[in-house]
Amino acid sequence: MKLALFLVLLTGSAFAEMKSIYSMKDLAAIKAACTDPASVGNQALPTDIKIFCTLVKTGWEESASGLKNLNTAVIVTSSATSSKPNAGAASETKTYSSEPFSYVCDKYSEYNAEASSVTDVTCEQVLEIADLNQFCKDAIEQDAAMNPGIFNVVFTGKVTDTCADNVAPGTFGDTPVQDPSQSPLSKRKEKR
Repeated sequence: MKLALFLVLLTGSAFAEMKSIYSMKDLAAIKAACTDPASVGNQALPTDIKIFCTLVKTGWEESASGLKNLNTAVIVTSSATSSKPNAGAASETKTYSSEPFSYVCDKYSEYNAEASSVTDVTCEQVLEIADLNQFCKDAIEQDAAMNPGIFNVVFTGKVTDTCADNVAPGTFGDTPVQDPSQSPLSKRKEKR
C-alpha cells in the first residue's frame, strides 16, 4: 500500500498571491505556522489548510477457474523363481493407466485500487496529527467504509495460474522419483 500526500496551506491575507504546497516532511513547518505565524513570515494563523491523500492498495481477484487433471497409475512389478538355479529370478514392471485425479484450479489477476481524498483541517487539528500517513490512511479507509466505490481499480496484467503445469518430480523419502518404475518400492520388490 502506497500513500501520497500533500498539505496545502493558504493564508487568508495572501490567498490570491501565495499558495504553498507542503509535503509530509513539511508538517513541522505547518505546525510552526499554526503555533507561531511570524516564524514563517505571516501575521495571521493559516486558514484553508487542506490535506491531500492518495492510497493505493494491491490485491488479487479471481479471473477464471478450470479443472485440472493429474495423471495416476497402477504399477505392478512381478517376478517368478523356482528351485532350479538357472530358471526365473527376472522381474518385470508394467504400468497401467488409471482414472486421473481432478481438482478445481483458479487464475487470479493482480490489481491496484487507488483512492484519493482532500480533508480540510484547522490549525488545532494539524497540531493533533502525529503521523500524516496514518491520518491519510484512516481518512481514506473511513471514506471507503461509507462509499466502497471511491476506489479506481486498474489491473496490472500480472496473473497467477494455479492451473499451470507445475508438478515437480516427487520423492520417496529423500530419494527423487522421476519414473515410478524406478521407485525404491519397486526396487525393493525386485530383491525378493
